[in-house]
Amino acid sequence: TSIKPDTEALGGHLRGEYSSFETAYAEGAVNVPVTDTLAVRALAYFEESDGFLNQNGSFGQANGTQSSGLRGALRWQPGSNSTLDVSVTYSNQEQDLPSFVPTGDNSAGVELLAELVSAIQGVPLGINDIALLIGADPVTPDGVFPQNGKTLNTDIGAFSENETLIGTVRYEHAFDEITLTAIGGYIDNQYAIGGEGDFSTNPSFTVERGVEFEAFSAELRVAGVHGDLTWLAGLYYGEDDVEQEQATIHLDTDPFAINPLPGLGLSPFDIAFFCIGGTSGVPGCPTSPTPGFQPYIPGLNSSLGLWESVDFGSEVESVAAFFDVTYALSDKLDVSIGARYTDENVFGYRVEGALADPFAPRESNAGVETGFDDISGRLASVYQLTDDINLYGSVATGFRSGGPNPVADDPGTPSDESQFDQEVITNYEVGAKGRFFDGTVRGSIALFFMDWEDIQIRTQDPITQRQIVQNASSAENRGMEVELAWLIVDDLELSLSYGYLDATFGDFEDAGTLDGERIDASGNDVPNSPDHTFSAVLRYELPTWQAMGDEWRSHVQAEYSYIDDIQSDIADNPRRLNPSYELVNLRAGFDYGRYEVQAFVENLTDESYRYGTNNLETYLSGAQASVGEGRRIGVSLRANF
Repeated sequence: TSIKPDTEALGGHLRGEYSSFETAYAEGAVNVPVTDTLAVRALAYFEESDGFLNQNGSFGQANGTQSSGLRGALRWQPGSNSTLDVSVTYSNQEQDLPSFVPTGDNSAGVELLAELVSAIQGVPLGINDIALLIGADPVTPDGVFPQNGKTLNTDIGAFSENETLIGTVRYEHAFDEITLTAIGGYIDNQYAIGGEGDFSTNPSFTVERGVEFEAFSAELRVAGVHGDLTWLAGLYYGEDDVEQEQATIHLDTDPFAINPLPGLGLSPFDIAFFCIGGTSGVPGCPTSPTPGFQPYIPGLNSSLGLWESVDFGSEVESVAAFFDVTYALSDKLDVSIGARYTDENVFGYRVEGALADPFAPRESNAGVETGFDDISGRLASVYQLTDDINLYGSVATGFRSGGPNPVADDPGTPSDESQFDQEVITNYEVGAKGRFFDGTVRGSIALFFMDWEDIQIRTQDPITQRQIVQNASSAENRGMEVELAWLIVDDLELSLSYGYLDATFGDFEDAGTLDGERIDASGNDVPNSPDHTFSAVLRYELPTWQAMGDEWRSHVQAEYSYIDDIQSDIADNPRRLNPSYELVNLRAGFDYGRYEVQAFVENLTDESYRYGTNNLETYLSGAQASVGEGRRIGVSLRANF
C-alpha cells in the first residue's frame, strides 16, 4: 500500500538503481506537513532499459522500455474522528517491441499450407523451406523455442504506449458507536500499439490497435462493534466503459503473397486461399467451400491491403449491497456470515469496416444488451485451539457476469455464441495457523475445493482472429497451500511455501480451442493452472556494529522459486505448453544512518524460460511466447532525509 502523508515531520528520500541491460531507475519522494491537520506527499520516478532480448533484424531496437510516473497524496484530519485521503497517480510506459519471441510452432492452418505446398512440390517442406523456395527470408532463422529463447528477427518495431490516470478519494468519520466510510475511484487508461505484425524480416503485416478504458466507482459503508458483535454493511455503484479500434494491413511487399512458387505461378498465399475457398483441383483442398468463405477467384479476391478493420467495446453498470457480521460465541469461537447482492447490466458491440477483400468473412454485432444478478454468500468460523493455534473453515460463493461476444448467433452451432453466461463459483476451505517451539516456527496450511458452474473460457477463430468467450458446464479445482517460517538461530530465518493445484473441466463438449478446433475438453486441465509451485527464502541479518558515529546493519538473502508446467489452452497442446522453470536470486545490503545500499543478482543461473503464450499467432512465425529475462545484476542506493 502507498505511504500516507504524515503531519508530524518534513521528510523524503532519493533512490537510484542501475542493473543489467543498461537499466537505470531514479525515484524521489517528499512529505510536507502544511499544518497540524494537513499534509501532502509526492513521488516521481523514471526508468529506462535497452531490454533483455537480442535483435538480429534490421530494426535496431529490441524490447527496450521507458516508463515514468507521478503520485500525489493529501491527508486532512480536521478532527480526531475524521480523515480525508485524496490521491492522484499518473503513469506512462513505452516499449519498442513486446517481450516475447515467435516460437515457430504453427497452428493447423499454417501446417495445412505447408502440406499443400509440399504436395504440389512433391517434397516435404516447412515454412522456412517455402520461404527459401520463393526467395524470402526464413521466418524463424534462429530456430524454434526453446532453442531460440531470446532472439528477434524483425524489420520494423511494434511500438506500444500505456498511459494511466487513477484518482481516489476516501473519507472516514468515527461516531460514538459506528464508523462511516465513503470511497470514490476513477481510472482512465489508454493503450496503443502499432507496427510489426508478422515478427520476421519479411515486410508482411502491420497491426494498429487502440484501447481506451474508463471506470468510476463509489462505495458507502458503515461498521461497528457492539459487545461480541462486529458488523459491516454497505452499498456500491460502478461503471466501466471500454472502446477499442483495431486494423490489420497486409502489405503488398509480403513475399508469401506476391512471389510465385517455381513453375506454378501461384504464391503460397494464393494456395492457402484456394484451399480455404474450396476450389477443386489443388492437392489437399476440400471439394466444397468452407462455411463462411467464398471461393477464391484470382483478380477478384485480394488478400493485400486492409485485412481487418473493426471497432468494438462494452459498457458495464453494476449496483451492489452487502453486509458481514461476526459474532463471538465464546472466548475461543467466532462465527461470521455475510452476503452480497449484485445487479449488472452489460452492453457490447462490434462493427466491421470495409475490407480490401470483398469475399472475406466478416460479421458485425451492432449491440447486445444483457442483465445479470446474483446473491453471493459467506459462512466462516475461527476456533482458537490453543493460545498459539487457530483453526478455521469457510464456505463462500461468488460470480462473474456474462456478456456479449463479438459475433452474431450462428444457427449451425449447438449454442448461441453471440453471448456467454455468468460464471458462478463455490469455494470450500479449511485450515490452521499457528506458532510452535516458543515462536521460532510459524506455519499455516489450507485445503480448498472450488466448484465452478459455467466457467468462462476464451477461444478464437485463427483466420479472422475474432476472440469469443465460451462456457464450460462445470470445472473443479482442489488444492493445498502450506507456509512455514523457521527462525533457525538468532537472525537466520528460512521461509518456505508450497502450493498444489488440480483444476479440471467437467462436462465441456464441443469446446473451441485457441487454434479454432472443436474438441471434447471434458476432463482436461483448466488453463494457467500449474500443479506445483514452491518457493524458499533464506535470510541472515548480520550482527550490527558501530562505525563513524553511527550503527551499521547488513543482511544477505537467497531466494528460490519453482513453477510447474502451465498449459495455456484447453487442449493438451504442446504448442501452448509453458514448461516448468526454476529461478534463483541473491540479495545483500547494508544500512548506515540515513543511507541504504543493496546489491542483487536475479535469475542467477541465467535460465531461459517462458511464462505465458499469447492467444494470437504472429502470421507464419507461430505462437508468441512471453519470455522472462536472463541474469540481471544490479545495485541500488537510497538516501533518506
